[in-house]
Amino acid sequence: MHRSGKSAVARILGRLGVDLGPEERLMPPKPDNPEGFFENLDLSHINDELLAALGGRWDDPPPTDRWEAVDAEHGYASQARQILGEFDGAPLGFKD
Repeated sequence: MHRSGKSAVARILGRLGVDLGPEERLMPPKPDNPEGFFENLDLSHINDELLAALGGRWDDPPPTDRWEAVDAEHGYASQARQILGEFDGAPLGFKD
């Protein structure tokens, strides 16, 4: 899904009122995406950790048959719920 327009869609949803989280916690723009990513850094970090714990990466997703065991060990779902609880509005959304 690299370079498929996800940032543009997230930006549009944000402008339409979807809460993407605190602006200061969104991934900053980079030269390859100067308008920004509209991606919550905290949720992205949890997702990267989860993928690594399952033996994968964003561009090489692992099988998910061990999700429950890995989550029980690391508490990723609980961490994500806590971060989402810090969002101010509804509806809320996130991109990663």
